[in-house]
Amino acid sequence: MWLVVVSGLVSGGLYIAISLGVVLTFRFAHVLNFAQGAIATLAGYAAWQTIDGGLPTAVGWLVAIAVGAVVSLLLGVVIGRYFADAPELLTAMATFGPALALIGIVGEQWGQNPKALPVPEPLDGTLSIFGASVGRFELVFLAGILALVAVVALLLQRSRVGLALRALADDPATAAVSGINVVALERLAWVVGGAVAGVAGVAISTSAQLDPNHLTTFMVSAFTAVVLGGIGTFGGLVVGCLTYGVLNALVAYYLGGQYEALTALVILTVLYLVRPSGLLGKQALVASNGLPTQADTGGGRALALLSSASDALGRLRPRTNRVRLAASAAGVAAAVVVVVLVPRNLDGSLVFVLATALAMAIAVAGQNVASGLSGRLAVAQGGFMMVGGYCSGLLVSGTGAPPLVAMAAGALIGLLLGVVIGTSIIRLSGIYLGIITLQFTLAVPELAKAWTGLTQGELGIVLPPIEAAGLAAVSPYDVWIASVAVTVLALGVLVWLSRGRLGVRIRAARDSDLGAESIGLDVRWLRVGAVTLSGAGGALAGSLGSFQSGIITPESFGMWTSVTILLAAAIAGQNSVVVGPLVGAAFVVLLPYALSGSGGWSSILFGFGALGVLVMRRLVAHAQRRSAHLGDDGAPQTGVVDTPELVGGTR
Repeated sequence: MWLVVVSGLVSGGLYIAISLGVVLTFRFAHVLNFAQGAIATLAGYAAWQTIDGGLPTAVGWLVAIAVGAVVSLLLGVVIGRYFADAPELLTAMATFGPALALIGIVGEQWGQNPKALPVPEPLDGTLSIFGASVGRFELVFLAGILALVAVVALLLQRSRVGLALRALADDPATAAVSGINVVALERLAWVVGGAVAGVAGVAISTSAQLDPNHLTTFMVSAFTAVVLGGIGTFGGLVVGCLTYGVLNALVAYYLGGQYEALTALVILTVLYLVRPSGLLGKQALVASNGLPTQADTGGGRALALLSSASDALGRLRPRTNRVRLAASAAGVAAAVVVVVLVPRNLDGSLVFVLATALAMAIAVAGQNVASGLSGRLAVAQGGFMMVGGYCSGLLVSGTGAPPLVAMAAGALIGLLLGVVIGTSIIRLSGIYLGIITLQFTLAVPELAKAWTGLTQGELGIVLPPIEAAGLAAVSPYDVWIASVAVTVLALGVLVWLSRGRLGVRIRAARDSDLGAESIGLDVRWLRVGAVTLSGAGGALAGSLGSFQSGIITPESFGMWTSVTILLAAAIAGQNSVVVGPLVGAAFVVLLPYALSGSGGWSSILFGFGALGVLVMRRLVAHAQRRSAHLGDDGAPQTGVVDTPELVGGTR
């Protein structure tokens, strides 16, 4: 028992190491950094390369710290330049692209085979503590990382820089007005966070292994540990990570490691019913900084003039009902031609990929209801898709239900599950909401693997082709047509709901809690409604995707599915439920398909491509804001009030 507890404490120390940098950038740069694990990975490989070249281990550690600091600073410069006042979803996803690119760079340069980092000679061997054998390196590192956290906390309390950083954390705009160099302090947070990532990369890889994906996966567990303690304080960081490490060790010892995410989900759910901000956390903290004082990205005067000219052309369009009807009819006819005729002349594999993009579009539209219309960071779509896929598979294989009935049942189950989840997390927001919904996404595959009598475990459930009116969708073109029909119906329902009274009320609650409550709206139950609709969309997308592939397994959907959907939603824009999701889904599905022949460069190009698209969205958004201040001749207008940017457009 004591050995299990000590092992858990050691793991907790490693969680602290990779989480400390996340907390620093979140608290002082107001960014939830998904790239922390990838930065730690690159730093770990840099250390391995240095040591493998014959240099001392200490030099390798210093190289890792330097690499982590430089890469993190570069990322911070890009985020500060283009995403200073962006919503938390867009800012977080801006770090996801570079994370993928860094993982791709590591894989291309060093391959996928694990590497081994040597333990420093003075720290090699084990120690016996009350009969428990503990590695000397792990024990010393645990003491060292706790000392580092104490030093950072002391500097924040006693130094002038620490005082300025605390002012920045509490209110960035006020700190800037008070003469504090906000940009410099935020970049300092990125540098220190990256340096800590370098330390974590070497330490964790020394205790376990070094491969391109391990530290990113490890970071997900660290996120959970941080929100368990509360992300607002260093005490919460330490308590949360150590507690989570011990709990994980106990669960793995008594129940097995296959229930890690499910255990975390249950613990967090129970805890948040009493303490919505974690054991020692502060609920007020959010990831989006809303800071107007950083350097304006601008779109350039040319982009502003172009946007103004586009608006002027729009005002010249005829507005009569007859012209609008004719334009709509022409648009529908063109869409039918594209949908029906063009895929007949395409390669079958491409047509199938296009069909899968439609299923993804439904999931992205559902995500936009939760993270766009409602303005909340939910990461549950992968779990909803898994539930929808298994529900359809079990109905078809167990009762012989028709595929369309099974898909409808999957959407209904997703709707009901959305009610349950939305109600249980009704008090949560920000990163706390994001992590607990991510745990749901991680727990569903665990259950699918464990309940072999129901789900067939790793073998999965085989599904028949989509069938209606005696016609089965067997060929890629048939799958495409069936997918189009389901997608049109699903997106049509979401459009109707988002434009109706429910959608207007959800947006009102997103824009102002107090304003919505002042007119009699129940904000918390509107958020439950958003999660409910999101669950139905995700489950339907999972059902359709499972019928497309013909099988549902525990590996079909998961954490990376949810994060990819978040990226597509960020590209789609927060108010869009049709055009945006189709574009975002096409990007995250078709671009990897197009890059599939590029080997290791696929992840690199996709990651930087995603970042480039998000930056372009910001440039266009800023250009639109500038155009509001320019007349048709390019001269500034008077009497125009600049309004806060709403990232994304209307449908």
